Amino acid sequence: MAQEKEETKLNPYTGMALLLIILMIGVSGYGIYRLVRMIWEPAKYTDILMCYKCEHIFEKKHTAEEKSPFVCKKCGQRQAYMAFVCTNCGRIFPHVDPGSDERIECPNCFRPNVRPLLYVPPEETETETISEHE
Repeated sequence: MAQEKEETKLNPYTGMALLLIILMIGVSGYGIYRLVRMIWEPAKYTDILMCYKCEHIFEKKHTAEEKSPFVCKKCGQRQAYMAFVCTNCGRIFPHVDPGSDERIECPNCFRPNVRPLLYVPPEETETETISEHE
């Protein structure tokens, strides 16, 4: 008696089911990773700051626990505060007393029409004019 070997064939749906299960495990694993990361890592905030000393304007990412004044990237002094712009006269200035309950006024025109600066203005670059010598 010759024993015949039975061929075992996988159902095509079994392969697709396994692939789907692996995909679901990967997606749920990534979701768990993002959730844990969100819980354990402190939130980062991006503010536009202005140095009170040298008037340098720059962007800074920081956590809620970090309070102003921050260290200026240009002069190295701890004199950088959140930058505001006056919607009346256009003056950009640092808000030096962020803990006060008083309304913020522009130091130039003394009006309360101010808002946080939302972007770092492009720095003025000196352009060299070339004059033709005959």
